[in-house]
Amino acid sequence: MQKVIWHVGAWSNNVGDRVLQAANTDILRERYNGDLRFVYVNTQETYFSKQLIDKMNTEADLLLIGGGGLIFHRPMDHSHSGWQLNIDLKNIDMIKVPIAVHGIGYNKFPYDTHVFPQSMWNSIQAVADKSEAFSVRDLGTYNAMKKYVNMDKIMVVPDAGMFVKAEPFYHQCLQNDKMKIGLNWASDRQEQRFSSEKEAELAMRTLLESCKTIVGKYDAKIYLIEHLLRNDTNYKTKDKLHKMAKDILGEDVVILYDELNEELYPPFDYTAGFFANIYKQMHLVFGMRAHACLIPFSFGVPAIGIGEHNKVRWALQEMELERLLLKDISNGYKIKRIVDDVIDNNQKYKLLMHKRKIVLNGKKDEFLSNVCKLIK
Repeated sequence: MQKVIWHVGAWSNNVGDRVLQAANTDILRERYNGDLRFVYVNTQETYFSKQLIDKMNTEADLLLIGGGGLIFHRPMDHSHSGWQLNIDLKNIDMIKVPIAVHGIGYNKFPYDTHVFPQSMWNSIQAVADKSEAFSVRDLGTYNAMKKYVNMDKIMVVPDAGMFVKAEPFYHQCLQNDKMKIGLNWASDRQEQRFSSEKEAELAMRTLLESCKTIVGKYDAKIYLIEHLLRNDTNYKTKDKLHKMAKDILGEDVVILYDELNEELYPPFDYTAGFFANIYKQMHLVFGMRAHACLIPFSFGVPAIGIGEHNKVRWALQEMELERLLLKDISNGYKIKRIVDDVIDNNQKYKLLMHKRKIVLNGKKDEFLSNVCKLIK
């Protein structure tokens, strides 16, 4: 008999979240001995009203929440809970199906001035109390939560993006013998990622100029891998990034948003494996987003985490690769030094990642085995 999972996450135009969506679906279908159907609920656009909860209670066999950086407060969202699961506190007890929270993350941007309210933590505590299984994606999230939430039931389980499958994807721009270096720059929330617009532009220019030096030294090609669609909030940064990349790198850069726009954007769960394949083809990656570091890990590709957001550092910590964190992107010497280390010791890093993935895979399997037991 077919079982139904309501899968709640930020299923919108973000490659990282689409990879999570696809990876979680694949992993659960492999582990569960039976037929599963997924109902995908975009948490950023859904309010869990009494009517919706009644519908879920009637139709679903499991409510699966996560992963992704759902512990995130934006006043403009008008969330009833204060975080990305938009539900009134009193409505949580109305949920009758088993709840599993899988690998959610704390998502406070370094220069975000919004206060995460106590009501948010009260809601998370209520969900934790109601859940049959609850996990966060890294130790950093666990430590950030523990002064607000009772952690007795909460585990650290790796992000599903570490286990995504690559699907065949071919394009002429990828067919060459050069060393391929991926560059992921987050074009959204520049004012929350950097101390000032001037600092952001300096970091962007320094990284691209360092890439020019790296291209000459290693006969490399830079692939700009962006995770978001162009929209009203990020178009200025995207336009600046694309122009600066072309001005500095010329023919040595491939901007995938331009070259493969119709094939890859907007990202969906069914194209997540294409993005995974592109990351798999890289020799190394610069990643400003956590998933730009987590996806390459799945294929033994070293990622240099860039920027000040804690979720990048915490992702590298889970991989035991915190040495590859580059917080100060405006220091060209540090950029080139860390790239030289990764290239010179590429096989060493691949072996480290292989060993660590075995450990993390065991943690993932243990948690999801328990989740599958909830589906009855």
